[in-house]
Amino acid sequence: MKKRILFTTIFRPFSKPGKYNLPGDEKFLDYFSNRLTREPGLFVLHDNHPTVAPHLIAANIDADVTVLETPTIEEFKEELGKGYDIVAITFLTLHFPKLMHMVAWARKLAPEAKIVIGGFGTALYDLDRLEVDGVCQEEGIGYMRKLLGQSLKDPVEHPVITFDIGLRVGVQHPGLPKKRVGILVNGFGCPHACEFCSTSAYFGRKHVPLLGTGQALLDTMVRYEREAGVKDFIIYEEDFYLYKRHINDFIAAARGHGTLFSYGCYATIKALSQFDIEDLVDSGLSHVWIGVESIESPFNKSMGRPIREVFEELQRYGVTTTGSIIAGLDHHKRDNLRGEFEHLASLFPSTVQISNLIAGPGTPLRERLAQENRLIVDQLLIDSHLYSDQVVHPEFGRGELRELIFQGYDYIYETIGPAVYRMMKTWLEGSRNLRRSPRERLRARGELLARRAAAFRPLFLDTFDFLPNDAVRAAVKECVAEMEADVGPPDEQALATARLFRETFESEVRRLEREGPHVYEPPTRTSRYAGRGGTFTTPAVPMTPIKRPFDVNVERLRRA
Repeated sequence: MKKRILFTTIFRPFSKPGKYNLPGDEKFLDYFSNRLTREPGLFVLHDNHPTVAPHLIAANIDADVTVLETPTIEEFKEELGKGYDIVAITFLTLHFPKLMHMVAWARKLAPEAKIVIGGFGTALYDLDRLEVDGVCQEEGIGYMRKLLGQSLKDPVEHPVITFDIGLRVGVQHPGLPKKRVGILVNGFGCPHACEFCSTSAYFGRKHVPLLGTGQALLDTMVRYEREAGVKDFIIYEEDFYLYKRHINDFIAAARGHGTLFSYGCYATIKALSQFDIEDLVDSGLSHVWIGVESIESPFNKSMGRPIREVFEELQRYGVTTTGSIIAGLDHHKRDNLRGEFEHLASLFPSTVQISNLIAGPGTPLRERLAQENRLIVDQLLIDSHLYSDQVVHPEFGRGELRELIFQGYDYIYETIGPAVYRMMKTWLEGSRNLRRSPRERLRARGELLARRAAAFRPLFLDTFDFLPNDAVRAAVKECVAEMEADVGPPDEQALATARLFRETFESEVRRLEREGPHVYEPPTRTSRYAGRGGTFTTPAVPMTPIKRPFDVNVERLRRA
């Protein structure tokens, strides 16, 4: 008889300050509004990203599995009464107090079940005090297969996992356009071994492949299209282009397939420098996250072509980019950190991430800083996140870097405009260049980019006064005018959509003035996997607005 397994994330709410949450914790569940498009205006993007690992594991073990995402504690307790053999809880470091609470309830309500914990939070020390039955500190599919006595040689099948991206204001005002994206996990870990990198440390500075060949990756994309109608993907792999043989196999497979798939990925300058960017675009590259880290990047992964040259070439081909930097590196001072923000803005990345230096458990950085007596020892676990102070820096007082990081986000927004404008401008430039290519697939991709840019145009046709300043307004107007000369004037449907955006923005400003800002808790999502290959999912519960602030400044909107 198959084992019954419950995989669960940490419970919500996340927006209620107390012993489990700090104010603003709910923002960390939204990659776009908290990180990549962290902006003070109304052009901010939003996503409700699923927890990927439990789905990957559930689809590849011989068991009856329920995956429970962001339940309330009452929903978790109710689920515990359904007779599970194993209760597996995934968590991050800042959620450790919640984990302890869930383990206690699991012991009480499911005393016969084995309790297993996993996720990046397991890099913490002294987990023995939890008295759980297992701690997964390795690749999860293999770990669970060993626990169940299943063969490690069984093939791995990637489940279909999707999420939607749209404007954050669209959560409060439904009806705005959204984009559905598929998630693909190609592998784990990274051999670059940057001293700050928690994921590299977690997997022992080794690469653990999941989809073994480029053909297998393309076959998975084809299955997504067939089962979910999805042709756009985000590929999770620490440095996708590092593995040249695998990528050449994927490029060849993609060229031989009729569908124009598009994907975003993570890559280093070192890995990108191995390839002709045009070949990568031909394979479907549409977005890439590059760790810029610093003007004076001391990391091996930054070796290769000049970083500005790479960003400019990517943009010529219509590839949107994420540029990320770290504040608080050893060489940072008050008089050079502003230069980091200026350098990042000059690269014109479509989205950005600015993080504090994080010395995660198990990393060489943490070991070095411990020897230098530079770790903040009284930091609460629930304050362990992208912007928290973990390191004593000789140039900055406690909390100062966090405020400078937020100023850096504002500087990016006020200097080069909202992220959605930067995306549109990049697509427009790429469409012009690719449509002149001698390669048929690239010309077709140029047409695809033209349609994407045109789809974003209605957002800006009647919202110029919501942009941050005159310089940005002029840049956006110029881009819209160039698009009209290139692809023609907006049709009636585009004009109607423009009116919808205008009305939505005005309505949101009135609502903010009347009711105050809101934050949004994620829904509870329940998925069931009936052994390998079988799955069904219950509908998600709609998001519930809760009255607490997020980063929209009404006075600033009025001044704009």
